[in-house]
Amino acid sequence: MRTTRMIAFAVGVLLLGGSPAVAGQAEQVPRSDWIKSTVAYPTPGTSSTRETIGELPRSPQEVEAEARRTQASYEVSADGMLQRKAAVKAGYDYITSSECQANDEADDPGGWVKNHFAWCKRGYDYTTYAKTCNPQNPNDCIIRGTVRVRWDVIGYGRHEDASSPSTTDRHMNFTITVRDIQPTGVFTQPGASFSLSTWCYTTDPLKNCKTDGTNGATRTIPQWRADPNAYVELISPAKEPAKQHGEQLIHAGPVVKFAGQVPGFQPGASIDAEMTDIRFDSAWYLSTYGNRGSIFTRVAPFLVYSKAANSGYKEVADHIEQALNRPGDTKPPFSDKQIPGKSWQNPIYRLASELNDDNSRREGRNRYYSKKACNVYFPGWDTLKGPDGKPINQCDEFPFASTYNGAGQFIDDGPQYKDMFSAKPVHRDDNNAAGNVLKLWYHWERITDHNPFYVTVR
Repeated sequence: MRTTRMIAFAVGVLLLGGSPAVAGQAEQVPRSDWIKSTVAYPTPGTSSTRETIGELPRSPQEVEAEARRTQASYEVSADGMLQRKAAVKAGYDYITSSECQANDEADDPGGWVKNHFAWCKRGYDYTTYAKTCNPQNPNDCIIRGTVRVRWDVIGYGRHEDASSPSTTDRHMNFTITVRDIQPTGVFTQPGASFSLSTWCYTTDPLKNCKTDGTNGATRTIPQWRADPNAYVELISPAKEPAKQHGEQLIHAGPVVKFAGQVPGFQPGASIDAEMTDIRFDSAWYLSTYGNRGSIFTRVAPFLVYSKAANSGYKEVADHIEQALNRPGDTKPPFSDKQIPGKSWQNPIYRLASELNDDNSRREGRNRYYSKKACNVYFPGWDTLKGPDGKPINQCDEFPFASTYNGAGQFIDDGPQYKDMFSAKPVHRDDNNAAGNVLKLWYHWERITDHNPFYVTVR
């Protein structure tokens, strides 16, 4: 379900207005005590404005554009990929509470995405009003009390491995931490309370992204002060990870729902506090760490290759650096050659050959045309053989053959892409090592078909 919502930024401004919903309720309920929630952010005393949150969930293209607009990114070292398989949980690099408090990006509207598995947002600041209104005139109200609540949220994505409680479901967890509570009037009474929970906006939220018992909390104000943490587990049911079922992607836009309650007052609607963009997948071909998982998507991942002599893939790193920074020096020659993968305006996109036969053939074409370029511009490159009788060198290509931007892109997307790649012979040990790193990175980051990414060499 995609929905467009408006939130009112009203700091220090009491919202007394009777909307049609409030008026309708007044006709049905004889009492005249109501609860109303709104935003109190960023600081008291600012003027009231209105802002469109937009439709949730966002499409993958909208999420990509937002990451590009804000230049939200993170880097993963190619050297670190070989060690990560042995310590998956440590490799998540989750955000601690102190990290979230210290990072200014956590104040941004979409929060801080540290990596595909770690997100947080601090500084949620909302107020609930308890008011008594004239049943004959809903605009005639008296504020009876308020509670202003500030909270943070930390999110945790993951791979689903053998320890998962289900063989098909995907999970994502959040911790909501209340930082400050300021009650006045009737909200200082013993029975006054407020709730913090989540809702997941997807194409079918009750089916594609839901909770199963662990969804925040409703507590009195003393209870929240004694225990400020509440926990959420989002569950995305799916079929068994298998080729016949596809990737089973679910893109979602979770929100925190905030509402106050006072005994004797008619509850009002909760207000949505936007979190970030997430994705669940059951990409069976990402099998190294778990063939199901959940990630935060409003961010661009960069794979960083090292130029160090002992990296094990130095010849490939040198080739990629040349392709990204000096494309005019690469083969095949092309005037005004621009090879993607470096800049925000020009990402490269994963081609998952395991997904279907068309993708497999496209990857094959990428390899065919890159090898053809090696044959033309580096004659005899494969004549030197090792003890096993196989060539010492292999034809390396950038962008990678496992991307939609490979050497054969012009066949599918048009002649403007012809020769818009680099091919170069490199030692087979270096090529195999770099290819292994790339595969592990795809699997760790849960890079599925058509996902954009970037490459850096340093």
